[in-house]
Amino acid sequence: MKLNKLTTVFNPSSVLFLFLTLSFLFDFIDKVYIYNDINFIKFNRVLKFTFLLYALSVFVIHFKFFVKTIRFVLITLLLLTIIYLLKVGNYNVYKMEFLRYAFLLASFPLIFYVISNGNFKFTTKLYQLFKYIIIINTVLVLLGLVYDIQVFKTYKANRFGFNGMLLSQGFTPFFYLSATVLFWYMKDKKMLIVTILISFLSGVKGVYLAEFIALTLIVFYDKNLSKAFKIKGILVLFFCFTTVTMVILNISPFKELIKSDRLLTAIFSYRIEYSKELISLITKDNFNYLIGATGIEKVRLEMQIIDIFLFFGIIGFAVYSYFIYGIYKIIKKKYLAVILLLTVIITSIFIGNLFYIPMSSLLIVLTLLCLSKDEDFIKINPIA
Repeated sequence: MKLNKLTTVFNPSSVLFLFLTLSFLFDFIDKVYIYNDINFIKFNRVLKFTFLLYALSVFVIHFKFFVKTIRFVLITLLLLTIIYLLKVGNYNVYKMEFLRYAFLLASFPLIFYVISNGNFKFTTKLYQLFKYIIIINTVLVLLGLVYDIQVFKTYKANRFGFNGMLLSQGFTPFFYLSATVLFWYMKDKKMLIVTILISFLSGVKGVYLAEFIALTLIVFYDKNLSKAFKIKGILVLFFCFTTVTMVILNISPFKELIKSDRLLTAIFSYRIEYSKELISLITKDNFNYLIGATGIEKVRLEMQIIDIFLFFGIIGFAVYSYFIYGIYKIIKKKYLAVILLLTVIITSIFIGNLFYIPMSSLLIVLTLLCLSKDEDFIKINPIA
């Protein structure tokens, strides 16, 4: 089958939506495997591989369009690939890490093509998907909370938190953040409230930080809100954020850490200790400041800036800064999109997992591009 016929038979928008839907399903299946120590086929990996093959076909067909519109993405992927290839003798050691980082960049052209050619249609589809996933996840989280069902918990270890069907705690903040901002954009008050409330039960400090930053900025910059409402709203958000955070810090294992005068350890979940340990392991033989890891085993601390530096070095950090600036140029006229991008940057500094977990970065970029579309549709629709 010729490439142009392939994209005619399999509509890019439908393929992207199907990929997102199946990703949530297959990730949950993978979570069941993990929590029950079952070794079986990773359906989510097969799905991602198939999706990338299709994305590549779209890239080849519309190559001139992508070079003209999103050249910065192609340059970013090329430069990061060169950095990876410079890790001579360590290709197999870091292969999976590189593929994780490369997934978003390789699929970006397809995402951009769908959004730029779909007007508001895909935004509506994404909104509906978020809505159904949140509703299903709310039921699963409540079942997990009431009946103490292990597979619906955020952590396999003995720690409070329920994220339902979501695969990992690293993905959870970015999922709830994307849903929150999109529901505000669509003026769906009911789903916005449900999302915020159910996110409280995740037990993930990064979720609370992301929700607090995003909602505070949204309330502050929303021109339709009165000054009095903004003040009250921000105070309520601050109270909720501090209260939920304090509750989590007073539950094991954090309360024991605080009692032993290790407050920063509790707040950053051992990241400071892990950083000190990693620094002691770095040598000139296993690490290059320009291109990152060249032999060191640990290349991730779940702090985004440090993680990028560890794997791609100073050059990689500069490349990613260039990539983020490229995204900013696309979405800069839409205040909600800018707020989401800013929130993601700040949050990922402390929790990482934005570029390392493919679904995290893909969902964020997809939401950003949807928010960058014309808002006229929203203005003529009442609040749900």
